[in-house]
Amino acid sequence: MGSIFPGCGAEADCEQGMVNRVRLVFWKRHAVTGQLHQVQVDSITVYGINALGNPLYDNRRRLRSIELPLEPLADSTGFVLQFPGTQSDTIWIKHWYQFHLLSPECGFTVFFNITGVNHTTRTISHFFIIQPFVSNTLEEHISLVIDPVTSN
Repeated sequence: MGSIFPGCGAEADCEQGMVNRVRLVFWKRHAVTGQLHQVQVDSITVYGINALGNPLYDNRRRLRSIELPLEPLADSTGFVLQFPGTQSDTIWIKHWYQFHLLSPECGFTVFFNITGVNHTTRTISHFFIIQPFVSNTLEEHISLVIDPVTSN
């Protein structure tokens, strides 16, 4: 049943903007030229630290990026990224949050601003924050430069 009030959308319209995820893209440095190029990871499993339940990604194959939820009402969110074999890294994304009104019908969502990243260095060699503002758009926020556990 449709709404008779202008601006009132379907419930699906509200859900689209409610969960704002940080996008991490995988990169590798060319051995000869030193230039970075985007790569696919052969497989990856990702767990949220202090999160109950199933992995966010469970042995997903040939991904160039992952989208992860940040913890609202916290100043950092942690994840374990498990690469092929026993190689895994922990990454902590430091951020602040702000509430944003989507509409009177949909209510509020949370936008984030990334202020820093800490990580272990088994597979991830370093990172670049490309776009610190995390909203309801899917753009690259963090580039992760990884050692060779990839396919081109």
